[in-house]
Amino acid sequence: DFSEQQFTSLAEAFHFSKYTNRRISELSLGNRQKVVLMTGLLLRAPLFILDEPLVGLDVESIEVFYQKMGEYCEAGGTILFSSHLLDVVQ
Repeated sequence: DFSEQQFTSLAEAFHFSKYTNRRISELSLGNRQKVVLMTGLLLRAPLFILDEPLVGLDVESIEVFYQKMGEYCEAGGTILFSSHLLDVVQ
């Protein structure tokens, strides 16, 4: 379970607040990617599997991604992701 406050906090961090009442089909690729990332973080599953997690994200959202993934791992979560970009993998 997650609280509305947790959702609001993530939406603000990813600059997604103005899109929360839209259908996923109406969103850009980057905003769809944010939905996937926020959903995974809110569910707090022990394993988060991502394929090309930075596709479509703007620079600010990429920074938020790295910060939130670090927090996720510090809380005991595991992340498995693939990317063809060496900088992302490192």
